[in-house]
Amino acid sequence: MCFAARPKVCPDGAPALWVGTATTFAGSGSIAITACGDDVDFSGTLGCQPGFAPCVAGQITFFGTFVISVDGVTIVINPVGFADGSRCNFDGQLVGITMSGTFQCFDGLGFTTTTGTWHATRCPAPDPP
Repeated sequence: MCFAARPKVCPDGAPALWVGTATTFAGSGSIAITACGDDVDFSGTLGCQPGFAPCVAGQITFFGTFVISVDGVTIVINPVGFADGSRCNFDGQLVGITMSGTFQCFDGLGFTTTTGTWHATRCPAPDPP
């Protein structure tokens, strides 16, 4: 998945594409995250197979914050809401070129529908032209 004719890069030249896996009690699926940010904030998209939580719609847009502490860099992603009233909460850690964490999704009434883990590794930088 890291191979693309025109890989996306962030404004600072860093690769924007991260690939990995999300796992729930029902199984696992491949995920692709395109994300860029600065020292504090970041945003991007998360894509996976439609219908596989946490990607109810196949691709979602997210916004988040990096929190730096003695434990490392924590990823705090704002809750992601969907048109049907459901939502997913994500959290995680960033260590080098790897992000990983947990997620929990809720229906429109606030009941948990699925929980799971996710991890992704940043794709290598594209070769210069």
